[in-house]
Amino acid sequence: MSNEAVIVATARTPIGTARKGSLAETSAFDLATRTVAEVVRRSGLEPEVFDDVIFGESLYGGGAIGRYAAIEASEAIMPRRVKESIELDETAPDLDVGLSLIDADRLRDARAAWEASLKLNPNSAALRYNLAAVCEASGDVTAARDYFQQALRLSPAEARYRVELDLFRKRNLPRQ
Repeated sequence: MSNEAVIVATARTPIGTARKGSLAETSAFDLATRTVAEVVRRSGLEPEVFDDVIFGESLYGGGAIGRYAAIEASEAIMPRRVKESIELDETAPDLDVGLSLIDADRLRDARAAWEASLKLNPNSAALRYNLAAVCEASGDVTAARDYFQQALRLSPAEARYRVELDLFRKRNLPRQ
């Protein structure tokens, strides 16, 4: 990976009147997803060469729209590994233990370490969120779904948990 940033293409969402007109029923997430997909198309590059997407948003805040759009736009055109695409919650207990095991491609051991930590931290939504990512990456979609749902129940205001659960459902719909 290079340390240089290169702009390969740009695009803008359609312009409309806020909360009325032809775009009133179109979500910000849908507009963003289409915009990111268009940038990839315009660039002429293969999607897997992109290391990052920078997306400006003004109404919803929090950065979730840009991240959601980048992931959603890439879903149909390139394979995806959870380990590389879900940002773990850095506030989770024993994050460093699990990360070192993930880096060593020991997902089963990372799961076991975090599940042991969960016994000491039963109310940690962040730990359950990270467990969901590890479970999905190792192929246990049932446990992943359960952990994503538990994380969201424990911390319903955490937008990232809701977005990742929605993406998880879309990725795994045929298998469930």
